[in-house]
Amino acid sequence: MQSPGKHVPLGAGLLLALVPWATAPASEGVQEAPASRSDRQLVGELSYGYSTGDYGTETDTDLHTVTARLRWLLRRAELRIALPYVHMSNEGNVVLVGGQPVAPGGFPLLDGLLPPLGGGDSSPPGDATSSERRTESVSGNGDVKARAEVLLLEGTTSSPWLSAVAEVKAPTGDESKGLGTGETDVTAGLGLVQPLGRASALLDGSYTRLGDPEGVDLDDVVSLGAGLAIRAGEHPGRQLYAYLENRTHPIAGLEDRRDLLVGFSSRFGEARQGRLSVGLAYGLSETAEQLGVTFGLGRAF
Repeated sequence: MQSPGKHVPLGAGLLLALVPWATAPASEGVQEAPASRSDRQLVGELSYGYSTGDYGTETDTDLHTVTARLRWLLRRAELRIALPYVHMSNEGNVVLVGGQPVAPGGFPLLDGLLPPLGGGDSSPPGDATSSERRTESVSGNGDVKARAEVLLLEGTTSSPWLSAVAEVKAPTGDESKGLGTGETDVTAGLGLVQPLGRASALLDGSYTRLGDPEGVDLDDVVSLGAGLAIRAGEHPGRQLYAYLENRTHPIAGLEDRRDLLVGFSSRFGEARQGRLSVGLAYGLSETAEQLGVTFGLGRAF
């Protein structure tokens, strides 16, 4: 989920990549694993996400994201590219940092990333009226992400699966609109799935090296997540999941971002080439969204 409503956290991306096969019945669980396929497969996906929250400010920011993804599934690896288009109300004065909405909230550190829109007031960074300068909505391309996932340990229906992930965020979002920082970010992570019969436990962690815009010193981000996926009914391609994620904040001293994600995914069609997913996110910290939803459709070719 390119997170419910706003982006796709690495942990949630791993979750959705692994869930469709991790909790399938023993007769076909391993065969459903994208990384264990003997043939190559191309998958196209389109998702819409909405989130809202104040992110520690006095006003809410609404974020709408439409993301097109292309996935190339190999026997023990997956390559993915995601191209988002974003519409954002900036009343909360947020900037997308690594795909995450971040609000300066009076912190001069990020005020320099929030120039006035539409030729408005040119108050200097950190000015007390800066929150009044960005009341327009903005739209445009977000930051493109390219990701590679490699299966390190191929498990069974009872033994764990382990994968490594590397991701690069290209600075394609317009920083003058708050749709990015104008810098490249790099992420590395590990994901573990432990099958438990009809359910699977999911654990993952990642480290993101954020690029620093001129005059801004952002902290790197550490993400840890854990969840549970359960096969829904007798259909091997239907899954319910719950996932808890904690991400450190890119501004030193601010509260970590914590989210609870719940959702459902299902394969459909005669050859189960189609996939539908629905997710809901609930923020558990002041720096997270208050609520987010996402809908996705995909098809294998």
